[in-house]
Amino acid sequence: RIEKNLEEIKNTELPPFENAINEGIPSLMTAHIVVNAIDPKHPATLSKKIMDLLRDKMNFKGVVISDDMLMGAISKNMSTPKAIEMALLSGVDMFIIWKNDNNIIEKSIDYIVEEVKNGNIPESILDEAVKRVISLKMMMKKLIPKDLDIDPVLTKERIAEKAIYKKGDWAFKKGRKYLVLLPKRVNTTLVQEGYKTKDLFAKTLIKEGIEIEEVLYSIKDNPYKYIKEINKYKKDGDIILILPDTMLNPGVIKFADLVLRKSPDALIISSSSPYDALWMKKKPKNYIVTYSFDAIFIKTLIKILTQEIDIKGRLLYNISW
Repeated sequence: RIEKNLEEIKNTELPPFENAINEGIPSLMTAHIVVNAIDPKHPATLSKKIMDLLRDKMNFKGVVISDDMLMGAISKNMSTPKAIEMALLSGVDMFIIWKNDNNIIEKSIDYIVEEVKNGNIPESILDEAVKRVISLKMMMKKLIPKDLDIDPVLTKERIAEKAIYKKGDWAFKKGRKYLVLLPKRVNTTLVQEGYKTKDLFAKTLIKEGIEIEEVLYSIKDNPYKYIKEINKYKKDGDIILILPDTMLNPGVIKFADLVLRKSPDALIISSSSPYDALWMKKKPKNYIVTYSFDAIFIKTLIKILTQEIDIKGRLLYNISW
């Protein structure tokens, strides 16, 4: 549930969607969250008000895909077939049902067919949804090259170079030693890779001839537990703090606040969410967003910090500091 007022939502939550729509993104996914300022009674997937905002005011003409319709925010409140009906009437075009327990997919289809026959779902709604889905499929078909040998690793490296965002001029300098603060274990979603690759960051730096002191912090720790190490490196900003997703691990923001208070020139790296800096009391002068922390993104990140490559990435919202 988002408790912010409409003005706050316009300034933080909506800009990424506005930018994506302006860039011509062909599809968007709804979340099962309630946005109080827009529709306090329904999650976004079932909200006609939110779909009207998306379609009419933000002028999105593409395909809207639901998040999994079996998730608790939906399934605990109503049956899956009924939820799909509400979402269709709101403006959702495609639906995710991650497992077909008790033939729920077939039951949902049969239910929708009957609702159309009974006049509860206008055929025009299905017609418009089908048109949008077919248009998306045709567009994707045109984008897929035929008989082209694609190197997935090279492709992801190029994506990483264009995705990573950097603010400030922080870079490694010869003859200096750096403190690297990495989280031990973090809360992740099912689609996040977690921090199995955290050791790779330090090992790659050492391989590049960069001297570091690595400290693994616990997201549950009081950050002052590491004050000795922070004070040791604070003078010249020779500190790198790597943050996990702060939405799932909100406690880590206190680490960023302490590091920036002691060392304003330190480098803060948000490894999952581009919004981390918004919650910091003191905004970082040197800030990087990687969106991922797998091996390829780590490799690209180090190339950026050693000034081997320039970065091309940008945020989905405007930084105001």
